Amino acid sequence: MSLMSVDELACENYFLETHCRNSSGRYVVRLPFKMAKSKELGYSKGLAISSQIRMENRFEKNPMLKEKYHNFIKESIQLRHMELVPEKDLLKPVNECYYMPHHAVIRESSTTSLRVVFNASQKSSTGVSLNDLLHTGPKLNSNLFDILIRFRKHLVCYVSDVEKMYRRILVNKKDRDYQRIVWRTDPKLPLKTYRMRVVTDGTSSAPFLAVRTVRQLAIDEKKKFPLAYDPLMHDLFMDDLVSGNKTISSAIEQIRDINNTFKSGGMHMRKWTSNIDEVLKEILPEDQQNTPIEFSQAEFVKVLGIQWSPLNDCFSFKVRLPPVEMEIETISFDPNMEKSFVLYLFLLIVGYVKDSNGAEDLLLQNSWNSDTLSPAHGANGV
Repeated sequence: MSLMSVDELACENYFLETHCRNSSGRYVVRLPFKMAKSKELGYSKGLAISSQIRMENRFEKNPMLKEKYHNFIKESIQLRHMELVPEKDLLKPVNECYYMPHHAVIRESSTTSLRVVFNASQKSSTGVSLNDLLHTGPKLNSNLFDILIRFRKHLVCYVSDVEKMYRRILVNKKDRDYQRIVWRTDPKLPLKTYRMRVVTDGTSSAPFLAVRTVRQLAIDEKKKFPLAYDPLMHDLFMDDLVSGNKTISSAIEQIRDINNTFKSGGMHMRKWTSNIDEVLKEILPEDQQNTPIEFSQAEFVKVLGIQWSPLNDCFSFKVRLPPVEMEIETISFDPNMEKSFVLYLFLLIVGYVKDSNGAEDLLLQNSWNSDTLSPAHGANGV
């Protein structure tokens, strides 16, 4: 991780000073307010009510959306991700609370087609939003390219993700009123005021709080589960774990430590996939990406935005090549440069940085000079 700015360091120190674990092992964090804190917040409830009414109008036209949205809110209440605000707390001054408008985003191509978005960037009556007052924190995720290169070096590979990562982390009671929403199940009923009890997607500090909490979990549990430390510190990109090991037995032991580490923090790993069947046989069927353990030649799993075939242990992605006459970034393309262009696009996709050095630069240079990769370069693990 690069050197932190003054604001990033303040955010990091605040996390260290204020985070704790409850009796069940779950982490409780504070929202990292800037020095001004909430004094600048104004009235925000009116716009949240308007957003709720707009959603109700959408529900009238789309019963399926209504069902999915209502189920999401119902589940959030049942899982205690949100709670009713007590009457005594409803009397708090406007600068001591914040109402987040919420709405639906439909993603037809996704396995989870409905996403409920909480808008903590909506300005209050003073022109200031909750996100304006929160530190975003330092960027803690490892470089995408580095993760994928390490992944290709493992003989035994595995991927997984943290289920409902944000919602496994509790927000301190002192800050929950800054995460209020309004909701009702029927337009004929009076509006109720709820507040989110967990780290909430849509707040600018959420990515930092989530990743920093997982890193803290790895640190706190290192003595008990030492094999989980390196993957969680270096091979986790948000909620996606992309890692591996040299042997089947060591990978199984490492996965066991990873699962136990997350369990101790009230979290759960799911959608496990590996290129080795023996590894998957040690994982509960309900926690696997595909059950039973069978992959066809054409089956792929998305890994950090790239398609990975566990059976063939290779990456795959589709590229639409430009016409011969087309120019991109002043580079003129001809049929003899197609393979080089595909490699160029791949490096862009995984976040290749031009000033990096090492084998990746050599590979790019040689492929750019030749239309085919030599066996020596192909064997270097890319």
